[in-house]
Amino acid sequence: MWKVTYASDSLDPNPTIKIFEFHHEMEDWVQNSVAKTMQGLHRISKNVYRSQKEMMELEEIEFSLFKIENIKEK
Repeated sequence: MWKVTYASDSLDPNPTIKIFEFHHEMEDWVQNSVAKTMQGLHRISKNVYRSQKEMMELEEIEFSLFKIENIKEK
């Protein structure tokens, strides 16, 4: 089983916590969550030019907000 803790920013006092039975489900959820955030960023800032490098850096920051743990069933 996998436990994912997802903070909206580095100081989030109430992060989202999800438990997944399978690794692929966890990976899909993380990837989809990051993709949604990046699409939102693009939509919000469409009048601001962002280089490919800057978008990759923002995506890296977004991935850093996830904490993934392999947990044992009790």
